[in-house]
Amino acid sequence: MHEHLRTVADAVWAERKPSVRYESWTRVSDRVLEPYGLVLKGGIWYVVARAGEAIRTYRLSSIQALIVLDETFTRPRDFDLPAYWAAATRRFERDIYIGTARVRATAPGIGRLKTISDTVRRAIEAASPAPGPDGWAEFTIPIEEVGWATREMTRAGCEVEVLEPPELRAAVADVARRMAALYD
Repeated sequence: MHEHLRTVADAVWAERKPSVRYESWTRVSDRVLEPYGLVLKGGIWYVVARAGEAIRTYRLSSIQALIVLDETFTRPRDFDLPAYWAAATRRFERDIYIGTARVRATAPGIGRLKTISDTVRRAIEAASPAPGPDGWAEFTIPIEEVGWATREMTRAGCEVEVLEPPELRAAVADVARRMAALYD
């Protein structure tokens, strides 16, 4: 369990504002939050909170320091945590997928690719890839940057082959060569 989970949960329940030192992707900053709710996703805890005028999602493990203030707030009656989370997840996935990859996959490979994210799963389902007589189907999926995509494609093992873009194909081939060298 994360060190700040109980404290943030208590702040949510009591509608008390915590002051946090938060490390985002770009910087460390101090903020006072109005925590509306907690979400557990993929084993990672997040707090959905208002900071200033914006409602955002904060990963608990990125909170470096936390002090619960005596100051209280009132959570809006119409705030719907599940609806907010679903919309925020869709926005996040839409924003991080910056490109596409043309892949070839077996039926088990298609299944593995569908587990990457809801966005990838929806793209695969929309493409309706069906393996041909050789057992392979060709289709396009959304991807993040090449480093991330390389990890995801290599997780699928020999059930997925990256055809394009060339830089992703080369990166996956490099990982495969290095792995093969370990077992020679």
